[in-house]
Amino acid sequence: MNWREKYWDASTLGHTVRRAGLINLGRLPKRISSPLFSEAAGRPKTTPQDRAGNPAYLGKKSPPSKAGIWNFRTVHLSNGFLDRGLSVVPTKEWQDSLSSRLASSASGSRIPSFDISGVPLTQRRRLNSPSNGVPAQPDWKGMYTLEGSDHEENSPKECVEGMGALSLDEHQEVRFHGPISGLYLLARSSRTDSRKEGGLWKLPMARVWPPIKDPSELVYEENMEIELPPVHVQEHLLQLYFTYIHPVFPVLHKTRFLTEYNTRNISSPARSPDSHGSDSLIKPEPAQKFSPLVLLAMFALSARFSDQDTPLPPKGKMWEAGGKYFDLAKSILAKVLHRSRPSTCQTLLLLGYREFGIGSMEQGWIYIGMAIRMAHDLGLNCNLADWKSGSSDHTLFTPEETQTRRQIWWACCLADRYGSMYMGRPIAIRDEDFDTPLPDDEEEQPWESLAPGGMAGVNYPGITMASFRASGALALIMGGIITKIYPVRPASVPSRQASLVQFERRLDQWYLGLPESLRYDTASRRIVPSPPVLQMHIRYWGSVLLLHRAFIPNWKNIDPTPKDSTLELKAFDLAQGAASHISAIVTAYRDSFGLKRCSPFLTSYLLNAGIMHITTLTLRPSNPQASLGFQQCLAALKEMEITWPSAARAYELLNGVKLGALNPPRLLFRPTGISDTRKMPLDMIAHPTTRPEMIDNSGRMWMVFMTSRTS
Repeated sequence: MNWREKYWDASTLGHTVRRAGLINLGRLPKRISSPLFSEAAGRPKTTPQDRAGNPAYLGKKSPPSKAGIWNFRTVHLSNGFLDRGLSVVPTKEWQDSLSSRLASSASGSRIPSFDISGVPLTQRRRLNSPSNGVPAQPDWKGMYTLEGSDHEENSPKECVEGMGALSLDEHQEVRFHGPISGLYLLARSSRTDSRKEGGLWKLPMARVWPPIKDPSELVYEENMEIELPPVHVQEHLLQLYFTYIHPVFPVLHKTRFLTEYNTRNISSPARSPDSHGSDSLIKPEPAQKFSPLVLLAMFALSARFSDQDTPLPPKGKMWEAGGKYFDLAKSILAKVLHRSRPSTCQTLLLLGYREFGIGSMEQGWIYIGMAIRMAHDLGLNCNLADWKSGSSDHTLFTPEETQTRRQIWWACCLADRYGSMYMGRPIAIRDEDFDTPLPDDEEEQPWESLAPGGMAGVNYPGITMASFRASGALALIMGGIITKIYPVRPASVPSRQASLVQFERRLDQWYLGLPESLRYDTASRRIVPSPPVLQMHIRYWGSVLLLHRAFIPNWKNIDPTPKDSTLELKAFDLAQGAASHISAIVTAYRDSFGLKRCSPFLTSYLLNAGIMHITTLTLRPSNPQASLGFQQCLAALKEMEITWPSAARAYELLNGVKLGALNPPRLLFRPTGISDTRKMPLDMIAHPTTRPEMIDNSGRMWMVFMTSRTS
């Protein structure tokens, strides 16, 4: 009798395998890839079930087949079960391989193997084996499970939506606890206390649960006496905020905020309930309630656009406009930072936004990081639409509340991407860590500039949320570029090149999918759109520049040699073309609206575009597009430098580069407003150029997808 006839009995084989310690459930692969399941074992070559799950067969039709009774790709090595109706015959090759492994394991390691219960397998064998010494049947149920079963357990996400992982603190503020916390499992048990009510956990903060000796020591924003500026100053600063900051960074729900603000000013201020209020309420705290802390953060920003309180500084000195509001907001924030709430998250975002503009990148990075952490704590990274109270069928949040929380989350995403690009650091929000939908597109009032001259008096369509939605979708692509193209741990060349193709396609799809109201082309004779649209297009070309710049080689010669790959030459031209687009759009922005009231997030895009122009001029000193684009970047940064000192820093970094005898000609810095450059021939505006190296063997130009956007 050969070994196959002797050992292939299921019980004997199972006993031998387990005794040899070959089955270690903690180290088994996720899927079976063994000759046991080969075509020689009698499995059909390809079944309809295989085709349904294999990308190679997507879109292909195949005749129905009754032979596909086994779909080996659905079998996983985990703690499920194996259908007893499924049987296979091992191949001789697999049996020979098993024989050699059994023989070699006799003298191998004696490290004990554990099953899913944590008990050593040898001990389980002694406990479970019959007294007559007959080997036990292998415990297949502990090894296999089938996907796609109709009796699947509820997913952790379903448990979260069933309110097993949401809690309220003493202020009725919602907290989110993901499935990794295990709270959703604890929620299935009956309780002897009132810690869980209406499907929501009641989890007050420290010093309230358990309470401290003197509750009066607890500090709440509602109980603080905060001195705000006079009403007429508040109204002026709010008008500046909602004209120049909110359209490009809508972290607030404008309608709800103004309603709360006006109600607060008309009626006498009523204090919000403190920690001794009723804990039995199921309704969460509103996300956009009146908050003096948020007001101070808004004033600290919009005061940078007004010289009413703070006169302009002497030349070479930093303008400190808004500093008093910023200092007061910081002092209040230090006392209430322990309490996560949407208004505090909004404050952190606005302060981080301001600090990036001031040039304090480190402080801005910290503020944005704290805002993201607080947003996770509040569950803003989750889709709130399906969150319902366990005591009734109504949703926890109204559509207005849901919209507010979505705006806060996507403002976190935009700030995260900008900070990562500016500081050269990894992103904090990964795509797989949230499923919050984009905010809804709402009807808005037309936008009008407050600046005298220029395009003042022209009513632009209200597209704040439309451009914000498009910018949010673009932020996902930029986050992928930062993660895949600029990883901390270097990726392989084929992997980066595959990512390049993928992100090129995604950027093209994003651009071509823009609605007509969000389209813009510097070569068009149409009126220049409003700042939100211009800012969005600057973000787009900044993403294109970021993508292709990573593939530019470290050329040391004055001009690339023919031996350089076409991929590198293509990356160089596309990156330079993107930088030229940024320069042209910013120039149109400057001519139409001025840059003294622009977003501080422009600085990094101008710095990156300027760096690319310098790179081009180093290799091709006579390149006219790079020469013009470089001077456009310098002119824009010079105009921004008083409002946003970060622009002055970027200007010095660029202007201090020595380009040799072939320095580009200096341009005169003209005053803000309508200028004669709008009457320049379109071919004088910096655009991508067509070079002989940009044509492949088929005669197709690489720049077609870019030139088609300017046609």
